[in-house]
Amino acid sequence: MSSVTRLLQRLVSTPSVNPALPGAPDILGEHRMTALLDAWLAGCGFETKCVETVPGRPSLVATFGPDKPGPTLMIEGHLDTVAVAGMTIDPFSGEERDGRVWGRGACDMKGPMAAALDAMDDEVLAAFRSSDRRLMFVGAIDEEIGAKGARMLADLGIGADEAIVLEPTGGDIVTAHKGPAWMFVTLRGRAGHGSNPAGGVNAIDAAAELIPRLHELHRSLQPAAPHPLLGLPTLNIGRIQAGTAANVIPDECRIDIDRRVLPGDSAAPMVALVRAELERMQAAGRITGFELSTYEAPSFQTPADGPLVRRLAAASRAHGVEPRVLGTSWFSDAGAFSRTCREIVVFGPGHIAQAHTRDEFIDVPDLLRARAILKDLMLDFARA
Repeated sequence: MSSVTRLLQRLVSTPSVNPALPGAPDILGEHRMTALLDAWLAGCGFETKCVETVPGRPSLVATFGPDKPGPTLMIEGHLDTVAVAGMTIDPFSGEERDGRVWGRGACDMKGPMAAALDAMDDEVLAAFRSSDRRLMFVGAIDEEIGAKGARMLADLGIGADEAIVLEPTGGDIVTAHKGPAWMFVTLRGRAGHGSNPAGGVNAIDAAAELIPRLHELHRSLQPAAPHPLLGLPTLNIGRIQAGTAANVIPDECRIDIDRRVLPGDSAAPMVALVRAELERMQAAGRITGFELSTYEAPSFQTPADGPLVRRLAAASRAHGVEPRVLGTSWFSDAGAFSRTCREIVVFGPGHIAQAHTRDEFIDVPDLLRARAILKDLMLDFARA
């Protein structure tokens, strides 16, 4: 068994389900992962610091190299996983079977993390020790729910000249992704008996009126041409909650809206249009009131011809991989850290289709290849 496989088994067997998700207390929270990585990196000679941006949920920042370095390379991974209910395998076994390591997080993203950490071997650390460059590892909480850890660390100025955010990209190099611009709308009506619809204000009827308008407003904000990597912004009505019984006029309806925007765009224009539409509906008596809240996380874009992409692509080719350079609709911690990192990409072994599944796994050959690629990248950075 390889050292990277053994390390991944330790990571998988350390539960770190995001505490906002369902689960028993002994599997919730990232603190066990933080403690494991803190000890592991300190043992390798890193200077480590736990940053408790959220009480009881410390992120980790570890650095290796001079106090006043030249350029810094940051490797970042999130510490949390999704929940384990409904899994068809032992979520924390880390079993190696059929050329794969199985368990929650094996793919997303403890596998990529194990590949990067194991690549920080004696040769890599010696190269950084003899250079004026610094290597940094960051483990952030909460990526699966809202990237709170990455956003708070970026607010503290944590960043680097070049950065790799670890995610299962199948070995492709992600240089851009959209940003979520979510809206949560609650429509207020007036309850009454279902036999007399005119005696109340039906919040579900109001939602049926609003939803086509949401699509119209979204289309009105589309750019003239699609982004070359990301296409166009998208809109998805993800959830509707309303009603108590067939014979009761519903006095409340909640609509959760997932809009994904391009680099340089924001939630603000759409939010302003939706608010104006809700005010119009209230003035017309279609609703008695409303609530509108939002969540926004940054998109990002890094030049595809920059030093980091060239370095990573060369390392991939040296190990028989011709990586694609692409953009994605899903988001990651790269959005937050793009504010503090000059160049940043998303990269790692494993495939996003296997993330969050009932039988999550990662292929060992992919893990070993990614370790070799990341080691070459680190060596090239240290010796540049």
